[in-house]
Amino acid sequence: MNTIESILSQLTSNALVADVKAVLREQDPEFPPVEISFQEAACALASRIGKEEVDKLLAAKEQQILSDLVYAAYLGFQANLSNFHNPVASQFTKLDYDVFLREYIMQTLPHRAAAEKTIAAFRETYKDALREYEDAIQSYYIYLEVAGPKLAHFWGYAFANRFLPWVEPGYVSDGAQTSIYALELHRDLGFRVR
Repeated sequence: MNTIESILSQLTSNALVADVKAVLREQDPEFPPVEISFQEAACALASRIGKEEVDKLLAAKEQQILSDLVYAAYLGFQANLSNFHNPVASQFTKLDYDVFLREYIMQTLPHRAAAEKTIAAFRETYKDALREYEDAIQSYYIYLEVAGPKLAHFWGYAFANRFLPWVEPGYVSDGAQTSIYALELHRDLGFRVR
């Protein structure tokens, strides 16, 4: 069972959130100022209500983002496998992200729902203190909620290119589809994704 727990912890670790943040910092010039404003707001809020309380909020927000990223990566993996089995039907790059990321399902996943309960309780308890800082904090997490699943979906798709030859008889990655997807993502995000 240690092996199963090890694999699961690797696939669902906060390293995925850290990777999204690192890519946005390095590739998206609009992200660093949003992150700096967030950090300043989080520090100011911590000095007002206590670091431990703010850490609980931020941990819940990170879990919410992580849930979205893991789900999006899984869908990207599935999209790749689906493209292999039925390339004519795999036209997800022509759809809006909210459609092929199935946001209506993403928002109901158990880990996300649990994080949202914690966030809602925090907001209720600290609504007066939070009011002054909420815009900067929300802007940061909205940025991650919008860009993160797009990146994770692509990474799941690209991961499948490397993993599926191990487990799917006859699998051959579709280099053209992967390139088209990378180009579409570049157009949407404004930077190249590797």
